[in-house]
Amino acid sequence: MVCTQSKLEENKMNKKLMKIVLVLILVGISFFLAFFYVPKSYKHTLNLPEAILSVNELFYNNSLNLRKNDGIWVSTADDNYPVDNDLVEVLLKELYQAAIKAKKYDEDVWGNDEIIIKTENDEVKLYFDELSGQTQEILAVINDDKYLLNGQFAVPSQPFEWFLQPLLPFENEDISEIYGIDPSKFSFSDIVFYQATKSNDFIEWDNREIKVIINNGIVLTFTIYAMGHSYWMGVDVATTVMPTIAADEFIKNNSFLYKDWFFELPQPIGSKLFGN
Repeated sequence: MVCTQSKLEENKMNKKLMKIVLVLILVGISFFLAFFYVPKSYKHTLNLPEAILSVNELFYNNSLNLRKNDGIWVSTADDNYPVDNDLVEVLLKELYQAAIKAKKYDEDVWGNDEIIIKTENDEVKLYFDELSGQTQEILAVINDDKYLLNGQFAVPSQPFEWFLQPLLPFENEDISEIYGIDPSKFSFSDIVFYQATKSNDFIEWDNREIKVIINNGIVLTFTIYAMGHSYWMGVDVATTVMPTIAADEFIKNNSFLYKDWFFELPQPIGSKLFGN
């Protein structure tokens, strides 16, 4: 009898232990789900203004990919050649200021143009209708939420317009001497470029040189490469024997924009510089 009573108590104890173990297992599963499972709608933690502040990559109309490298915005399709950083930063500043005041938008998505901006974890899609490089309304979509942004947004319509243009920041009246071209056919303000590369694929092309000496002592040597209707240009930047402080400063701060780079010129400009 005593043995039977002891077994009954042991069974009760085992059942209690099993219940405790089951409860602990359920608690453990709950903690696991809480810490490691995040529903899709809660994966992103940044709101729209914070996401814009954290942008490190920008895609424009599937024709331009900009990425921030060491604090500088560059075009990945152009061997990471720098674009107009002021232009990009001003656009992002305008977007941020508009995002702070933006309200949710419940109507259908619209816009013929698109910019996708990315952070490490978030993606914001911007839809708009660009008109002459400007737009006043942008529809922002993040985490399936839509916001209407209002402001004065400068958005270049062509990929090359995101670069610093013209290529060389000088005026013709700054010229002291010029060789290899009729001065009346040469204009710094005309020299814009479509793309840049560090690959010199033009060795076998016809080429000619133009040399320009600026009043402050900067010496610019252009090598124009031509094949058919295609024109590329290399730019060598140096100084005279006795340059001014301004010339030395220009070389120090800007030579990286020209050294070992080649620039595709629009056909009319390339033809004029080449002498066709």
